[in-house]
Amino acid sequence: MQEAVQKFKETLDHSRTVAVKTGNTKDISKILSAHIFHSAFLELEKQSSIDCGEIDNSTKNFLKILLGEIRNSKTPEHTLIKIDTQKIPVSELKYEKEGTILKIILQSGEGYIDPAKIQIEKEKIPVDLLILVDPEEKEIELIIENTPHKEVVKITTKDKDIGIKTFEIVSALTKETVDKYKEAFWVLLNETSQF
Repeated sequence: MQEAVQKFKETLDHSRTVAVKTGNTKDISKILSAHIFHSAFLELEKQSSIDCGEIDNSTKNFLKILLGEIRNSKTPEHTLIKIDTQKIPVSELKYEKEGTILKIILQSGEGYIDPAKIQIEKEKIPVDLLILVDPEEKEIELIIENTPHKEVVKITTKDKDIGIKTFEIVSALTKETVDKYKEAFWVLLNETSQF
């Protein structure tokens, strides 16, 4: 386990953006574990986002009591301007800045450019690290497909319960987080040791 934790730590050290996901679950130990990881990553000044599916209000309140207000970094994205050059022949593209306004200028050798044929879209930027906190097997592929990422780490309960794994990994990352969220760890370790 120590070797795996060390490799995880090295991967995290090289990551600026992290997404923590559980898939749709009602399992409080998975949800709490994911939130502890997310909180630890924020403490380490990573841009971290978390998604545990639909969480009911009582669980949200429970998490708030244990961990405080849950902050979520914005999912990194680009705004794209797409032009099909088969339909709109563009001979020149340039931009000018007038005060706080940025103007993008398209010139066509054929005259008129129909603005309705220009597409503006959002595109997610891949996170450096996608953390999967023991999602259902059937959800893994869909989560991976829908979350652009560079690397994936799966934290499963195959060889050890999620509470112990979370404690071991976060302890290796930052002692301050363990101290700050000791009540959350106590609840998590008690919750997972019942099974």
